[in-house]
Amino acid sequence: MRIGVILDKSNKGWIIEKMAKRLIEELKLLGHNAELLTAANEGFDVIHWMHYLNSNYFKDAKLNSMMVTHVDEANKLVKFRSRLKSGIKPIFLSDAHADEIAEMIRSPKRFHVAYPGSDLASMREDNLRFIITSHIYPDGRKNEDYLIRLAREVNLRDCHFILCGKRWEEVAKSLERSGATVLQLSPEYGNYPEYPELLNLVRQSDIFLYTGFDEGSMGALDAYLIGKKLIVSNQGFHKKFQGANVSLFDDYSEFAQYIKSEIKAKLEIKQNQTQWSWRSFTRAHLDLWETELEKGRPIAREGLGRDESKASRESSRKIKVGKSGLFSFQGLVFIYRFFRTTVKREKLRFFGKGRKN
Repeated sequence: MRIGVILDKSNKGWIIEKMAKRLIEELKLLGHNAELLTAANEGFDVIHWMHYLNSNYFKDAKLNSMMVTHVDEANKLVKFRSRLKSGIKPIFLSDAHADEIAEMIRSPKRFHVAYPGSDLASMREDNLRFIITSHIYPDGRKNEDYLIRLAREVNLRDCHFILCGKRWEEVAKSLERSGATVLQLSPEYGNYPEYPELLNLVRQSDIFLYTGFDEGSMGALDAYLIGKKLIVSNQGFHKKFQGANVSLFDDYSEFAQYIKSEIKAKLEIKQNQTQWSWRSFTRAHLDLWETELEKGRPIAREGLGRDESKASRESSRKIKVGKSGLFSFQGLVFIYRFFRTTVKREKLRFFGKGRKN
């Protein structure tokens, strides 16, 4: 597919230009021929306008589409309807705005939506990062067996553990067998961090763990004071920790439940963030373009009612604002803006010039 992406000079140097460039990058990676243009040219299957206010139907393309955002004034609504009537297919950035505008113009069909992408969607750290800062002792006072048991019961492939201290080797093997990645920092290896570096590792982690049931962990105190999430034993001075970031456990069952909840939440975020990638943004455009091109016929002009009677055309000109109704605060503000803009631009005919009372 050949796609010409039209960026008006008024949109250069701002977010719309970035969106256009990311769209073209992803289209090329998906095997399509895409170019950034300042005006529509022949030879393209699709002409896509990066802003509806700058769009102008180009008859030599098989399909015209336009990105639609911020239809928040009466004159913009007039222009949107004009572009829609010409045959340009709209692509909104949210269901909410698409549905609001569809309701205003009484469109019988829903408009297409492509949620915006973000560079951060592909830059986020995928693994849930835990850190522990303590030594293991022969008498098992640190309850390291909690982690060994957890590794047998839970798939830890989305987890990363930083184990700071001596004698964590057996625990590390168990965690790795369960799919986790592990970094061991020990005086025995010569890589144990100094306090400032250790504090940075805590800051970079998601959750501080402590399984011992002694007086309490000084590392946990540091993590608490810098606002880190804690999963620590309900023991000693840990009992004084307060807030939503603090999870105190009394036994293995509670400890495991906290860990499982954190893993589940992380997976939900991971799955959701793909929706905000530039790849998803681009595929949403392709879904519309491929569907319309496969039809092999002129684009339907939603909500314009080609067979409308005069009465229904007059009725469709009455603006309805949102679900809250015409006389809501939002509705009254919109009506005020509409009258102010329409009178100023001498477009009273939008209400039906010559209409009989």
